[in-house]
Amino acid sequence: MSVVEVKHYRYLSPPSVDLFMRALRRTKTIKSLLKAKRGLLVISCRLNPQLEAAAKNEDIEVWDSDRLFQEATAFPSLLLKFEQLFEVSAPVTISTENQPQVENFQNTSEQAKGQTLSESFLAIQPGREGSRDFEGACINALKYLFEKDLHGWHEQCETEDGLHRRDLVCRILPNSEVWRLILSDLSSRYVVFEFKNYGAAITQSEIITTEKYLYPSALRKVAIIISPHGCSQSSIRVIQGAMREHGKLILTLTVKEISDLLVGKDCGTDPNTYLFEQVDNFLMGLGR
Repeated sequence: MSVVEVKHYRYLSPPSVDLFMRALRRTKTIKSLLKAKRGLLVISCRLNPQLEAAAKNEDIEVWDSDRLFQEATAFPSLLLKFEQLFEVSAPVTISTENQPQVENFQNTSEQAKGQTLSESFLAIQPGREGSRDFEGACINALKYLFEKDLHGWHEQCETEDGLHRRDLVCRILPNSEVWRLILSDLSSRYVVFEFKNYGAAITQSEIITTEKYLYPSALRKVAIIISPHGCSQSSIRVIQGAMREHGKLILTLTVKEISDLLVGKDCGTDPNTYLFEQVDNFLMGLGR
């Protein structure tokens, strides 16, 4: 019997060695539990030298995008699907310049950190009384999910005029595709996070308030709102208008989505892949 674990990473954003090792360990654990003879980890990007070195001493076979292209050459329709999924033509050569350096592997005891954070996060009840705990849980979750992608972590920032307070502001590091897109294509060097522990969906009023925190001239054009229940249909129209008319990108994530990302990272799933899809879908679906 064989077990197969599949991890979807952005083709041009290979995971860190630490994240890759989590995926290897998960595959190895499943193989052991099922007493399988073979363990296979399939990833949707190329194995760079750092990832190859990390996988060398593990009893798990790894198929990267190059191997998938190779195996699919006899099946034109399947090959085409891989090309569409990876958004590249096969075969393709990608420069390894600026690839991440080999990192120290995380201790196995830290594998379940995302699960622990998720449980604490989900235990907070919506409402004003839990707002402080909710804010702390959001910041802890974001630091775990995007520790290599964001820097600064300035909490409870007030604007110069003292009229507005932002929950969290971070400076973007161009270490993965979605953050490079925000930094280069959207010209936003900073991202604002807002935490709304509301018992109902976010309304237009909260979106309008968040939009006031965004200033293109200050290279601050992106905000992410985290809340238990997401946003209402009317607020979605305000979000679309902010992008269409002012070039300001506002994303909303629910507690459930953050929780899934936390648990997923424990298993080697890259949260940046999900975030890229959210940005990509929003921009492609934006009407006139």
